[in-house]
Amino acid sequence: MSKTLVTGAAGFLGSHMVRRLVGEGREVVGLDNLSTGKAGNVAAIPGGGTFSFVAFDVTDPAVVDLPELRGVTEIYHLASPASPKFYQARPFDTIAVNTTGTMHMLELARRCGASSPSGSGRPRPRIWCRRSSCACRRGRRARRWRMSSATCSASPTTSSSTSTG
Repeated sequence: MSKTLVTGAAGFLGSHMVRRLVGEGREVVGLDNLSTGKAGNVAAIPGGGTFSFVAFDVTDPAVVDLPELRGVTEIYHLASPASPKFYQARPFDTIAVNTTGTMHMLELARRCGASSPSGSGRPRPRIWCRRSSCACRRGRRARRWRMSSATCSASPTTSSSTSTG
């Protein structure tokens, strides 16, 4: 059976992901520091799979050495305050989760064999990360949030009339 890690497991998105994966019969480890998530979101996870919860912060370097995380084959890195109320109140914590926390999850994936050859017979871990809700806006509302190419080289749309000064 593959082992799946969901960071931010006690948050809105994370708890729904945990429920779905456990419902599919997967072994799931939920990780959350409970700074914005609620333990009640994962208190009574239904389903046929196995679920364990670890209260820990992804920004702590020791996270890659936790025994509960050995042998993970999938990582859903969903840890990050998603509400403006939270990430504006604690911007540096949000940046740490989105940078240092992501770096730790990539290191965990590497330790679990992400760099191993595909023919090794071992399952290769996969990692999925979500963008911070404040990082990028696309779709119908993109015009409200658009930055000119002179301001942001990663803007989703580029206007030929933008002056670079």
